[in-house]
Amino acid sequence: MTGSGTRTRWVYAIAAVPVTFALLAVAGTAVAATVLSGTTAFGTAALDDPVVGTAVALAIVPNLVAVVVLPYAVYRDLGSVRDVTGDWSPDRSLHTLIAVVGLFVPFVIPGYATYYLVKRRRHVGV
Repeated sequence: MTGSGTRTRWVYAIAAVPVTFALLAVAGTAVAATVLSGTTAFGTAALDDPVVGTAVALAIVPNLVAVVVLPYAVYRDLGSVRDVTGDWSPDRSLHTLIAVVGLFVPFVIPGYATYYLVKRRRHVGV
């Protein structure tokens, strides 16, 4: 680890992406299991059941917010990272472009966000 470390709030927005994708995967699995079994604590379950719809919405909304904010968060975070590190000089435009492309290729986003956070942790220390 090199660098004195830098803290920006944008790194939390980047970290939210893998977390919300994990939440979405867990919620999707739970909803699928509930619908396939046909029962919930409130009775029978179907895809048009309000309980199922609420569970899906509670998982999708934070994920959508995190994914839409990611390109801007990467752009802003890289602005502060470039000032601190000497051995890691990420291309701000390239990283932002990858995050934008990830908006249209959904499963690129959690992998990219995790990769970025690992590289940032290794070189910046925070």
